[in-house]
Amino acid sequence: MKTAKTADTEGAGTHRRVDEPPAFRALTLWFGVIGGIVAWSLHILVAWSFMEVGCLAPGPHSILQRGPDPRGVSAIVAYVATGVPWLVAALALLVCLRLRSRLRSVAEDAPRAERTHLMIVVGLFLNALALAAVTGSGVGILVLRPCG
Repeated sequence: MKTAKTADTEGAGTHRRVDEPPAFRALTLWFGVIGGIVAWSLHILVAWSFMEVGCLAPGPHSILQRGPDPRGVSAIVAYVATGVPWLVAALALLVCLRLRSRLRSVAEDAPRAERTHLMIVVGLFLNALALAAVTGSGVGILVLRPCG
């Protein structure tokens, strides 16, 4: 059985493996990598769909009882479906930044550390892209008249 080297962290009596990155929970790491992109995808599906549903003319078999209303329920859902994904993308970006700072304390030659670092860097770029996309799309939802 292979034993790992341990290092005393600042004399506190706690030992951490030197040859591996700190214990990242897989869910936290994956949220940091793809959380923003998934939130952006859901934003596109939900927000723009509700803006289109709000523009449908009412009919006898329609779920809408009134005509197009830019301040109606569908518009409110679209605004919420813009704000929540923006917050999720920002949170995923912050998770990646925090994981990157924790990973810097690990030995550079550990293969797991290199793979984790690559995932974190990809997550930083994807989340920045998702944050910019949700922001731009949200501006479109707030400024443009969908039923015009």
